[in-house]
Amino acid sequence: MSSAAEAIGSLSLSQLRHRVYTSVDGAPDQVTVLAQTSDGFLWLGSPTGLARFDGAAFDASFGRLLPSPNVHALFSDGEDLWIGYAYGGVSRLRGGQIANYDAASIPIGGIDSFARSLDGVLWVAGSKGLAKLVGGRWLRVGAEIGLPDQNIIWMAQTDGTLWVMGDRGAYALAPGANRFIPMDRDRLYRARMHVPASVVRQFKLPSLSNRSMLIDGAGDLWMRGEKGVTRYRWSRTSDQVVVENMTSAQGLSSDSVPALLQDREGNMWLGTARGLDEFSAPRFTRLDLPGRFEVPSFALAADGSLWAGSLWQGVLRVNQGRVSTTRLGKDVWCILVDNHGGIWASGDDKLRYWLDGKLSQIPLPPALATLSANDISGLFQAMAVDRQGGLWLSVAKYDLYYLAHGRWTLRGGLGQLPTMPPIRLLADDAGRMWFTYPDNRIAVLDHGKLQVYTKANGLAVGNVQAIHVRGAQVWVGGDLGVAHLEYGRFATLRGVHGETFGGTAGLVETAAGELWIDGAAGVYRISAAEVTRVRADPTRPVGFELFNQQDGLAGPALQIRPGPTMQLGRDGRLWVARFGGISWIDPEHVRRNRIAPVVSIQSLHAAGVAYPLAAGLVLPKLTRSLHFDYTAPSLSMPQRVRFRYQLEGVDAGWQDAGMRRQAFYTNLGPGSYRFRVRAANADGVESAYDATFDFRIAPAFYQTWWFGVLCGCLVLGTLWLLYLLRLRQLAVHDRIRGAERERIARDLHDTLLQGIQGLQLHLQTWAADMSLAPHRRDEMGRVAMRTRDMLIDGRDRIIALRRSGVTDGGLVAALRASGEDYASMYPACFALHEDGEPRMLRPEAANEALDIMREGLRNAFVHAAAGCIELAVVWQNGGLCLRVSDDGRGIDEAVLRTGGRAGHWGLPGMRERAARVGAQFDLYQREGGGTMLSLWLPARGTFADTRARLLRGLQRAWKVPAE
Repeated sequence: MSSAAEAIGSLSLSQLRHRVYTSVDGAPDQVTVLAQTSDGFLWLGSPTGLARFDGAAFDASFGRLLPSPNVHALFSDGEDLWIGYAYGGVSRLRGGQIANYDAASIPIGGIDSFARSLDGVLWVAGSKGLAKLVGGRWLRVGAEIGLPDQNIIWMAQTDGTLWVMGDRGAYALAPGANRFIPMDRDRLYRARMHVPASVVRQFKLPSLSNRSMLIDGAGDLWMRGEKGVTRYRWSRTSDQVVVENMTSAQGLSSDSVPALLQDREGNMWLGTARGLDEFSAPRFTRLDLPGRFEVPSFALAADGSLWAGSLWQGVLRVNQGRVSTTRLGKDVWCILVDNHGGIWASGDDKLRYWLDGKLSQIPLPPALATLSANDISGLFQAMAVDRQGGLWLSVAKYDLYYLAHGRWTLRGGLGQLPTMPPIRLLADDAGRMWFTYPDNRIAVLDHGKLQVYTKANGLAVGNVQAIHVRGAQVWVGGDLGVAHLEYGRFATLRGVHGETFGGTAGLVETAAGELWIDGAAGVYRISAAEVTRVRADPTRPVGFELFNQQDGLAGPALQIRPGPTMQLGRDGRLWVARFGGISWIDPEHVRRNRIAPVVSIQSLHAAGVAYPLAAGLVLPKLTRSLHFDYTAPSLSMPQRVRFRYQLEGVDAGWQDAGMRRQAFYTNLGPGSYRFRVRAANADGVESAYDATFDFRIAPAFYQTWWFGVLCGCLVLGTLWLLYLLRLRQLAVHDRIRGAERERIARDLHDTLLQGIQGLQLHLQTWAADMSLAPHRRDEMGRVAMRTRDMLIDGRDRIIALRRSGVTDGGLVAALRASGEDYASMYPACFALHEDGEPRMLRPEAANEALDIMREGLRNAFVHAAAGCIELAVVWQNGGLCLRVSDDGRGIDEAVLRTGGRAGHWGLPGMRERAARVGAQFDLYQREGGGTMLSLWLPARGTFADTRARLLRGLQRAWKVPAE
């Protein structure tokens, strides 16, 4: 059981936090039995069915699974929930699945209670006897094991012993025994209630026949009273019994309380005729004060006592839990304890002083003495006693007054002080007096020297309503926030998520260095580590913990008056006054919930359909949106349970859901997913493990992989057809252009070149005519030579014009045509040799090779004076070899060394062409005379790949003859 369970025993019923759930909140109208399963859920049985509660919402859907709505008994057995019905029969609920045993199989009448003995046997008690579960079947037992047939009133297992009380007596089954033995009722009483024998003898306790009885974690007895609920508390060292009762007049949902349960977090639950009540130990303990302490003021004395006053109430003294009245007046707004232990109280129209049991009335300042009670009531704003024993009194609407040696002076004679009443007064341990004012103004009187801080000094908290000084640390607060003094300037405190700490009415820094702030939203706690960091870097936002009325705070924060609202006692307790009362907390021992929540996924919804959370769930195709419902029972502070979730395959990381218990997803595609969720309780304790659920969204036919592959193939096929169509268009265009080039070349060859060749023949004939003068013959010879050169150039141009690009065996045909054309004009013979299997060539390689070899053939025919010129084409796997050789006069050695003749660019051009396609070009003398030109083109970059071969075949298949 948690420490909160023990804390319940130290608090009165009025100090416990009390919450009521009725049908308005979704609770059953009547709760007759309670149980809590190991996953933290609270189960409520009623005559109308079964409900489950996670602290935030009630779920009555499980009632549809039951054979009867009249639930009369509940028993939590690990993951199992056993359910007994008023008219007989039992059900077991496990993981959302129900198993039923009808009344005929358990012939003991209406089911009243369950118990499991140490040997693992499950027992069930009914109105007509007792039965146990053996081998999956219920066996009724009775006299054969020492238990006479009778009406069973109560049954439970405590300390290993199974106790049974019926209308004929009490019986016990000891661990390991096989028979019940009769027992004394008083002993059974003590066994059930853990009540000391002396208490049983000296105090009249309720009858054992009362089914609604419970011993809580603190050892206190709760039971259904004649009206409402009664709690019995007794000291462990004495026989003194404290009896408390709460009825509907004090806020209980009903005076009929048939069910009691303490959950694993220590909270007490009462099932009533009108709903469900919860009692829990708050973090802040409210001070029990009689009367109306709605606008309280208070002061802490050195002896640990607390002096409290309020409107419509006199001043009360609280010492060690005992409350006593005083004669310090009523309508008290300011209470102050001085260094001598004297109590100052200003209220109605009086100023009173209490010391050592003697009460004195102090005359008010002359400016106030003539005012009536109505004029001055409620205007006493602040009091402080300085080191010299003088009293400072701030009166709203009037001014600041100082009392010393029996005389009042306005503002203590300090003309530099602002001419307005301060909101707060503080005398610190260093002997300084602090005065806080509206509109960002603070004055400090330090041993006769006065300093005033304003907005110019960084003060930006608005009306300064709180101040705390601890050593060199100065904290101030106002309606706009909190600031701290660092090196002569105030730095504004900022919290994470934009928190400003507005409406601050009280400030305390503890001895441990924690900062506590009484603000409009509640009480903030800032850890010592955060305080240290913000002092080093004032711009850094601080983390904080926020306490509010759920934690036991009395009500909203008090603004302006009375004050101060927060004080630290010598015992380390922190006291806070708010509208509605005074409460305290021990900063060193804040009550925490250390029970990790058990997170669970409740449901999956898609397209308005709820799907069972079954393994291997496949959602329909085209499921785009879905949402999960999840929860984590944490009954102490369900409103502060925080969740994080992640959908693997969608979310890159954890998504912070805050307190939301649903996760929504849209635009999902087909595939496998895993949803994961985790929770943390109000104190940050995370669930021990994540709740997960795997599911899959089925793909539509067009979302499958094979459909994608098919579409890809169709796209590629379409692109391929478009490519082939483009090739066809280009082929047609090239053929038309090639045909035109051939026509032009043919016309030039058949007309112009034929005419020039005929002219050359005539010139050669005239040059050989001996009848002409020698100088005419020489002139005719020179003209004939020039004509021959023109003819050769013309033929070269026609050959280039007829070339339209070669890629494979067309290279050989083009070289053969060039050689035969040159042979027709020169006396040398020409021969071409081809070896190996022709390969498809890349166009750029074929064109460069053709140009290089044509230049080689031209040089051989024109300059070599050869009798025979040969061209060899050798196809090899590693590449293509082309060679031009002649038997002429050879090439000059100087040309071989320099790579060409000065002013001639034929050989350099051939080498450059070879380099562009990565070919090797060689030129050398042949043995026996003549010249050889060799060109080696490697396979890589020269031969097309197999795809090009396929393309070539397709091109041929689509070839369109030119028109």
